[in-house]
Amino acid sequence: MQIETQEETAIHICRYLGFSSANRYLMKYINMQDNLVNNVGDNKKNKRDIDVKIPVHFSFQSENNNHSLRNIIIEKPEIIKEECVPNITRTCMTLYVFCDHSLFTHFNPTQDLRTSKNMEEISTFMWPWVAKLYVDGKFMCTGVLVDLSWVLISHNCLQSYNLSHHYISVLLGSHKTLHSTIGPYEQVYQIDAKKDLYRSRVILLHLKEPAVYTVMVKPMVVTSSFSEDTKNTICVAVGQTKNKTFNVLLKETDDCDLHNRCFIRQEGNDSMCNPGVEPQWSGIISCHTKQGWYPAASFIQHNDCSNRIVGTDIGNLKHEIKYYEEKPLIYSVDENLLDECQGTRCQRGMCIELRNVCDGVTDCEDAADESKDACRKKNDLCALDPLNRGCECPVGQLKCNNGRCILKELFKDGHDDCGDGTDEPGHTKCSDYLRRVMPSRLCDGILHCHDRSDEDPMFCKCHAKRGFKCTGSSTQTEDYCVALDMVCDGVRDCPNGEDEKNCIGLSAPIGTPHGTGEVTIRSHGVWHSKCYSTQNHTKLKLEAICREVGFITGHAKQLPSLEIPQQHRKIVVDTFSDIVLNNNTKVKLRNSNAPMARTVVEENENCYPVFIECL
Repeated sequence: MQIETQEETAIHICRYLGFSSANRYLMKYINMQDNLVNNVGDNKKNKRDIDVKIPVHFSFQSENNNHSLRNIIIEKPEIIKEECVPNITRTCMTLYVFCDHSLFTHFNPTQDLRTSKNMEEISTFMWPWVAKLYVDGKFMCTGVLVDLSWVLISHNCLQSYNLSHHYISVLLGSHKTLHSTIGPYEQVYQIDAKKDLYRSRVILLHLKEPAVYTVMVKPMVVTSSFSEDTKNTICVAVGQTKNKTFNVLLKETDDCDLHNRCFIRQEGNDSMCNPGVEPQWSGIISCHTKQGWYPAASFIQHNDCSNRIVGTDIGNLKHEIKYYEEKPLIYSVDENLLDECQGTRCQRGMCIELRNVCDGVTDCEDAADESKDACRKKNDLCALDPLNRGCECPVGQLKCNNGRCILKELFKDGHDDCGDGTDEPGHTKCSDYLRRVMPSRLCDGILHCHDRSDEDPMFCKCHAKRGFKCTGSSTQTEDYCVALDMVCDGVRDCPNGEDEKNCIGLSAPIGTPHGTGEVTIRSHGVWHSKCYSTQNHTKLKLEAICREVGFITGHAKQLPSLEIPQQHRKIVVDTFSDIVLNNNTKVKLRNSNAPMARTVVEENENCYPVFIECL
């Protein structure tokens, strides 16, 4: 076999396997012995010391009378007999091929890649190097698998996140990613280290475990250099909407600034105008030359359907990767990750709260929250800490102090069903019941109990995120707050009654002179228009209104409308319901997490707002 023929054959085999070229090759001869030919059925090894149980692809070329070459692939391991293949003697000439690891794609010149249908059909297998970055289970951006242990992403993807406080993972082998389920070829790996390459505006992420090389997962191995044949180069940027990956075919242009690489969208490809794309998306532009695929540039693009993308040249990554492979990794996740997930961590990184673990509803895409291990972990934790907020009882039950769950109907029924007396308190308050049924509603800033015991300022202090802070006195050492639902409701809840003092005022746009506006009142923490039965008022009435809103002189003048938006004139207040637990006990509460009062627009012939000027 001539040298040129050997080279063509080696390249053909590597291209057939999806690699760019043959790194090296050499010819060898195999002697076929008679005893090997006669013992084909026995599981013996031939002279090459290859187990016949392992699938072996044997490729060879035969030359016919027309001197044309053909390739034959024998899929199953077998002894090649002389009568089966022409021109094969007992001494076989073989070609050993070592393929270059850089990926190569056979683009069909007759197939129009710009159409979304063709692109969707081929991109699943064309881009096995696509990596999808997730932070705490939320998709962030796409990147490129450049080594079985390294992923390359744009620096914009992790600007607000770090490895010590966030669970960062990479999804491989899933071009069509569904939020609720895992794909058949999906591989997910946690990121345990990263390195910023500031000049190229990219980040190298290190996988905690090396990825498994498969048909759907292949790294875009970076070589030393690539030809700059922009005319025959095909480039692509990969992004993702909620459940679908999209591809933007690009062509490089020379009309660009120094240190940047500019690309224009090929005609007929409108993926960049996808309505599901984030307002700003970033990633890596990958290009394909006669030498194979390579990461060309990083980019940040606004979803404005622009035909032009300006990227930053990535440069030579081969030496960067080799340098960091030889150095020990610092800032390891095992030492620095502050994992605050008390429940279950899904495969892609989302944290499922403890109360949603093992509840019969699958929240993880891999159903990890409903697995036997997750249920066992929750049961063990709740056995040690039964009052943990994640260990709430099922619907229709309440929790005792000892962690036991009993039916709600057994509360205050005259029998100690808990075993520790917590279901039989001496003086029953609504908060006693709520503490057993739904403790998260105690001191949450929203009034649930009619007897106001769930938002008692002497007990709750200022625990809620939203509330009205009592001013207190100079001798008061503790802060007290009341729920907004309890402000201006006719009941003094603050120690000094501050929650019932400022319940009327003036409302006006910004820039309006002081003392001018519409008269408004506050009810259950909500400001709304105060209704008056007549449109016109006497001077004495207007002066009385000014004194009511806090102006001592009482001088007043009625004004026409201040051209402000129509105020909500009516307030609607939620009501409490009687919950009968048994013959001995009932509680009065409302089952809602919304504020107690809200305003609505309602025209009323007997309700007129007043716009006034007080001096």
